[in-house]
Amino acid sequence: ERIALMHSELSEALEEHRTGHDPNEIYYTMDKPYKPEGIPIELADAIIRILHFCVQENINIETAMVHKIAYNASREYRHGNKTI
Repeated sequence: ERIALMHSELSEALEEHRTGHDPNEIYYTMDKPYKPEGIPIELADAIIRILHFCVQENINIETAMVHKIAYNASREYRHGNKTI
């Protein structure tokens, strides 16, 4: 369930994109004038949820990232010919 909540924040970022918001845009609405909205805000929410999960589960995300970055550096650019 907690991973699904991480995913939901990314889905909200995608919805912001689909409705035409710029990737760097942070905006406020009249409904909730003090609540920031936009792709950067949804990405921040996802990162917060991910890091909170890592703390709760005692996951050393820094070590995992170092391993993954090193592995990715050994792969050719656009492996699998993926464009996105």
